[in-house]
Amino acid sequence: RFHASYSTETMHNFTFSYTHYVVPPTASQLTRFTVYGYDSYSTGNPGLRKGYTDNLELGWERYFDHLGSIGLSAWYNSMRDQSGTLTDVAYSDQFGRIVAFSQPFNIGVARNGGIGLNATLRPADFMNIRFYANFFDDYYRVQYRPGKWAESEMLCYSLRLNFWAKLWDKLQVFANANYRSRTQTLLAEVDPYFSFDCGVSTDLFDRRLSLFLNINDLFSTVRSGGESVNPYNPSTSESTLTSHYVSFGLTWRLGRTEMEGMQQHGKKSSGKKSKL
Repeated sequence: RFHASYSTETMHNFTFSYTHYVVPPTASQLTRFTVYGYDSYSTGNPGLRKGYTDNLELGWERYFDHLGSIGLSAWYNSMRDQSGTLTDVAYSDQFGRIVAFSQPFNIGVARNGGIGLNATLRPADFMNIRFYANFFDDYYRVQYRPGKWAESEMLCYSLRLNFWAKLWDKLQVFANANYRSRTQTLLAEVDPYFSFDCGVSTDLFDRRLSLFLNINDLFSTVRSGGESVNPYNPSTSESTLTSHYVSFGLTWRLGRTEMEGMQQHGKKSSGKKSKL
């Protein structure tokens, strides 16, 4: 692995990183044993080869006094002969009918590359806004049966916005929003995803009393679903997660509250020595 960074006096920061991985198959992937489930089975693949991955990353970030920062990044990942599990259907003597089975394969060639944008805005000491955006292209070519290949390419993006503010020197509020477009995995596609969380917290009576109220998935928009694009075993699934909930917390501190701050920062109290 190689990593280098350079910073200028005008608060520009540049980074460069390159990594090369060699991933051998595991013993469980090479096993010849067959594991049977209720209506399916899985087996290993003694013919698996080593996988290779090359990662390249470039980054630039510019910091501004009392305002925030802005940054750009670019990456490219290339993978060949990576091990992945593929699901197919075949006749089984154990079940006496056609059932689903899974087996690890060297998935062929895959690559993804893209650009990212991050920005932090601090319009005042009591407020912080962060924005992240990623746009990338994902491609793979995989052999899912002897002599049978599948190829897919997809443009994807994700967005994230974080907001934090401290009001009236007592009340802290936050809000987080996340969105991910439709993406793909090996012989499958995953539906878009959106979530929104928010909350408030406060410290009262010289930090002796702390309260917080958080709301997870405020609009109940979290979904999990997708579809298999295996030519021999296409399927579609969709589910709703019960991730919408409210949490409340209360902390009452007894004794000297400044001692808690010293412990959090690893400090020790010092006493005066008396002279004889």
